[in-house]
Amino acid sequence: MNIADLAKTPELVQIVLDEEEIVSKYGDTVTFWTKNFVDINTYFKFFSEQADLKNGGIGGALKEMILTAEGTPAIPSDQDLPADLMLAVLGRLNKHLGK
Repeated sequence: MNIADLAKTPELVQIVLDEEEIVSKYGDTVTFWTKNFVDINTYFKFFSEQADLKNGGIGGALKEMILTAEGTPAIPSDQDLPADLMLAVLGRLNKHLGK
């Protein structure tokens, strides 16, 4: 098989945070969109930032991966999510990228 045959354009997929704690606290599921795969730079940046949590490293790549249904960033650069939501997003993206 030719490697060029495996190249694809990323597509948006919806992620639903439906953990009991999230639904209980926020009154409903929380949804966001992300790409079905990311480029290698984003992938390594995402996992590198997780290793640097103690220095407040998480955010840049993670925020770039949290999108609206239109594919634009869902979280403005000057805003953050509550810690419980950020951890739920982080866990779900880890699971998603691990496939």
